[in-house]
Amino acid sequence: MNRYMKCLNHEFSHRQGCIFTDFHVHEEVEGVQMFMGRRLPPNPSRRICRLQNRNSFFLTISESGGIMGTKNIQDAFNKIQIISMGKNLISFSPKDSSMYLAVDKNGNMFLTRKTKDVKIDQFIFEEKMDDTFYISYKLKAYRGKRAWYLSIDEHGNVSMVRCLPGTTQANSQFFLIQLKKRHSL
Repeated sequence: MNRYMKCLNHEFSHRQGCIFTDFHVHEEVEGVQMFMGRRLPPNPSRRICRLQNRNSFFLTISESGGIMGTKNIQDAFNKIQIISMGKNLISFSPKDSSMYLAVDKNGNMFLTRKTKDVKIDQFIFEEKMDDTFYISYKLKAYRGKRAWYLSIDEHGNVSMVRCLPGTTQANSQFFLIQLKKRHSL
């Protein structure tokens, strides 16, 4: 074997002594995106949606970096791409843009590209539907009392709020309005 292969069942490469057998899967390293030790799908599905808050505000993300809520359904920036990164794991992006909605450790939101400076878990959200069919979006990086939830208050200000596990506020509950059918990249 002259190609650099990595065994998915071991931490080392075949150059370091893994025996190539038919008992486990081997894959080339290049082109594989990893998230928390798991492979991301090669062509993640994307949904073009509007996110409507329980307070009747739509989440808007402009390409210039503005993140806010609006009640105007005709606003061009309230169409958002929701990109599937795994089971119940998504990321937000403005429609037709390569930027992602990211959150730092203080709860400040910003738009960014995937770079080495930004950790991948800063723009991955957990999508959870409750029994009243509202969806909440929690930042994957933090859990428990440190968990950040996407929220729009009654004045249209978008922020990340902390909620206790198992409880969500009305400001952080969303209804998803899908505009186009799912498609791959």
